[in-house]
Amino acid sequence: MTNRNRTGTVIWLIAVICSVINVAFAAQVETPMVQDLDGGGYEIYNVYDVVAKGPSADVRAYGAIGNGIADDTDAIQDAIDENRSVLIPQGYVFMVSGLVVPENRTLFGGGSLRQIAGSSSALVDVQGDNVTIRHLELDGASVGTGLPGIMADAVISNLKIINCHVHHCTHSGILVKQVQDVLISNNYSHDNAHPSEAFGDGIYISETTNAVISENIIRDNKRDGIVVTKKVADSEFVVVANNIIEGHTAWSTAAIWLELNDNNGKTSIVGNVCRGNRNGIMATDQDTSVTIVGNAIEGQPGQSPYIGDGIFARGGVVSNNTIKYQGNGIASDASNTLIIEGNHIADVHGQGIHVIGPQMDASCKLTIADNQVFNAAYGIRLSVSSGNLYNLVITGNQTRKKDGGAWGLRIDSNQAANCIDNAIVANNNFTDSTACIVSNYPSQIGRAIFSNNIGASVQTVSADTTVSFQETVLVNASGGPRTITLPKPANGRIVTIKKIDSSANTVTIQNNSGETIDGAAAYSLPAQWSTMTVGSDGTNWYVK
Repeated sequence: MTNRNRTGTVIWLIAVICSVINVAFAAQVETPMVQDLDGGGYEIYNVYDVVAKGPSADVRAYGAIGNGIADDTDAIQDAIDENRSVLIPQGYVFMVSGLVVPENRTLFGGGSLRQIAGSSSALVDVQGDNVTIRHLELDGASVGTGLPGIMADAVISNLKIINCHVHHCTHSGILVKQVQDVLISNNYSHDNAHPSEAFGDGIYISETTNAVISENIIRDNKRDGIVVTKKVADSEFVVVANNIIEGHTAWSTAAIWLELNDNNGKTSIVGNVCRGNRNGIMATDQDTSVTIVGNAIEGQPGQSPYIGDGIFARGGVVSNNTIKYQGNGIASDASNTLIIEGNHIADVHGQGIHVIGPQMDASCKLTIADNQVFNAAYGIRLSVSSGNLYNLVITGNQTRKKDGGAWGLRIDSNQAANCIDNAIVANNNFTDSTACIVSNYPSQIGRAIFSNNIGASVQTVSADTTVSFQETVLVNASGGPRTITLPKPANGRIVTIKKIDSSANTVTIQNNSGETIDGAAAYSLPAQWSTMTVGSDGTNWYVK
């Protein structure tokens, strides 16, 4: 299966999962409380267009006043304890110090719950199965310490948080741990911040499986927009899809942060819009089951220089994303099999795609294919400070340089061993780069095929040279005899060497590490325009 077909299959599977989820939760999703004002921003409006199934209890019938002054905690708690469906009506502000929601409950209605100063509990603490919270405003009022707006931290299942406006909480706006089967959709979570500690996320979920976080607006929280941590078990999933996440600019923060600890389930980050954040999507776990597809990531256009990574991933699939105004477009330490394919990256300060210090197992594979990188200092950069890059495929990419010069593909290493092994670099377009392919230690490139790379096929040399990425080497020996050392043999690799000067100096072509050239250790080009083309079977070289 080709990489493109593989990506298509992944996107199809995600679509199927989302369709199934939407059908399962369709009865629970109503008109959002967040309205797009013709592209000019977002406004929150209270709307009560939901009729709960079965009898509902109005909290006012239990003595709640809702004037924004009186403490309504006990009255509302009584209504929750005695009824499965509780109406918190529109147009009222109910002051509470924390509500506990047991199993089989629905809270709804368009009203506002506001945290009382001196509170020590989350505004709403879910402690039972089958709970729905929808069409409510939860105002943390920036009081207390470490208090979420909505919290579920218990081994429970079937939680739905829909169309809520959560803000100014002193912990995460929505915090969910240990819960199975979760829908968090069409909420607006913003300006949540711990008063002294470095946390306060829009949405935080941990040890939570079969979760969908979709179509939320997350803005200007102290820490990250959406955080997903801990392991997702086999045959389970987390989907983060079609959210708008803006304004998370503190050091080491991101629009979406994943830390899944060798995840075995399926985690899909699809179709999100991340704007004005320090980092876009950070998948810091060593995991091959994370799929990051079709996201639009735009850093801070006014920042000089641009900072942060658009996407950081150690494994999985990173495909068809659009990234602008970041320090790097896509970064990775390639700890596991990783496919970076079909992304569009523009206007980044550093590298379009940067693979750093990999620790790959020989069974892993790194594929960088069909990406477009425009206006970057480096198009694709491999910085191999330790370990090796195995089974590398770089194909079909196009790079255009940033003003002041750039490299299409740069390979850096500070090792004595082969840093690149079993590699194919083919059919890339590096014509607009100052230097198309460069390496600070060409001799450390192991078995590799370089073929049909536009702008990188031909190189003229006038000194002794070890062939690394070149397909054709033109040798000027007018200054004295020259020796060209062939690269390490790779099955299918073809190299052409031509003497271009008219001097009597000989060009000697020698093997790299004991392999032969038509059974000999060396081959000579004595005269101008004499040429040798050799091909390899992976063990030795043969004159064509």
